[in-house]
Amino acid sequence: RQVASQARSQDWDSTAGSHAALRDLAEDVKGCADVHRAKGAENGQGEVVGFAIASPNINEAWSRIRDGRLWPFGLAKLLWHTRPGAIRSLRVLALGVLEDYRGLGIDAVLYDRLYSIGRDKGYVLGEFSQILETNRMMNAAARMMGARVYKTHRMYEKDLVA
Repeated sequence: RQVASQARSQDWDSTAGSHAALRDLAEDVKGCADVHRAKGAENGQGEVVGFAIASPNINEAWSRIRDGRLWPFGLAKLLWHTRPGAIRSLRVLALGVLEDYRGLGIDAVLYDRLYSIGRDKGYVLGEFSQILETNRMMNAAARMMGARVYKTHRMYEKDLVA
């Protein structure tokens, strides 16, 4: 929790999550997460200084349901396209390194571990989801690994009450 909060503290959309909210999120993710696709990095004192979480890119299966409806045939399509071996890409959901440990290659080691695990499990592509444009380090790392930007989401803020 501390690493996730501190690693994102400079992000414009960062909010301080309560311990209960983060615990609830972890419980939700635990049901669909494979512990082999979550990695952590520790310093010499055994303190966690970085983490990476990836999951099968379920968006591949969702994109096969053209009308977005689960009934009557969408659920069957979703189950078929999420069977073992059907999803070809691994999606990096989160990666964070404490500020004092950035620039030391910890992120590269975490990416390498996710790559190795993904390759061993049969994934052939990686997808970096929702990287902020302002996250220069993660965008640079993605480019060095051969990634390309294929979609940009923007969020705007405006007060509705004058």
